[in-house]
Amino acid sequence: MNLQVSNKRYKRSKKDINQIGNVLIFQLILSGIFSSAFFIVYQYTNLHIIINNLELKSNAILLGSFIANIVTIFLYSKKLQINISSWFVPYTISHREVLVWAILTIGVSKLLGYFGQLTIYVLNRILNANISIPVNAYTASSIWITITTLITHCIIVPIGEECIHRGMVLQSLRKKGNRCAIIASGMIFAMVHTNITPLLSYTAAGMILGYITIKTNSIVPAIMIHSLNNLVIRIQILLGNSLGQYEIIFKEGVDGVFIVIAAIIIVLGYPNEKLYIQDITYDTNTKNIIKDFFKAPLFILAILIYIFVMGLSINR
Repeated sequence: MNLQVSNKRYKRSKKDINQIGNVLIFQLILSGIFSSAFFIVYQYTNLHIIINNLELKSNAILLGSFIANIVTIFLYSKKLQINISSWFVPYTISHREVLVWAILTIGVSKLLGYFGQLTIYVLNRILNANISIPVNAYTASSIWITITTLITHCIIVPIGEECIHRGMVLQSLRKKGNRCAIIASGMIFAMVHTNITPLLSYTAAGMILGYITIKTNSIVPAIMIHSLNNLVIRIQILLGNSLGQYEIIFKEGVDGVFIVIAAIIIVLGYPNEKLYIQDITYDTNTKNIIKDFFKAPLFILAILIYIFVMGLSINR
């Protein structure tokens, strides 16, 4: 009887991994449809006269991606046997702790972001290439654009991404164990951003947010941390653009402050705690878990598609 139950869990777990691949592919297709629809409307109507700012175009595309996230969640939550309402239960840590975790997340992400830039520099030297990555070059020409940008990046985007990655993906992967869920969901979170430079920083941020979600049994703290992270980035861009020749000094100075504070937090031993893993998986063998991922064709297909899209985003 135990063997039969184990086999059922095994098949269900592999099915869930394939369903995650389905989720990633479906969300990408929907985002593409919404983005294409926007550009068609933009091109063949007077919208190009009304919306002639690069930041507003980006906000519209991100809004389309948010709608794609919501549609994907409602379509796949039943298939993955996920209760959406359980994501928003009252969390068990204080706002002070959320702030500390946010500083830690931002500091670690920014430090690893510089490692990503260094990696690109080394690859360029070794391969004698000229690989560059698109950077934020948005300008806020009015208060209206600034407000819509902050709402989009600091409220809409965090909610949509956390519902997908800490809600659906993380919770589905917990059937393989919490450690597996945290690591794999963090890597997937980085992959879907399709930008090679911050790959390490997004992975680390995704893993920290996954840890917080499991620790608190709620995605609300992860949304708050994600929002604070995006707010810092937006402030750096908006203020940096107005400083002219001092822009780089300002942005790197802010990065340095967060990196130093995060290092102090780690050195002082906060958070000095362990994540008590309560695995509900049938198998904690790492090799078998990895094999399960490679035996899920839809999941592999999803990852290959995102790698391809990531390659397209690189300027050569």
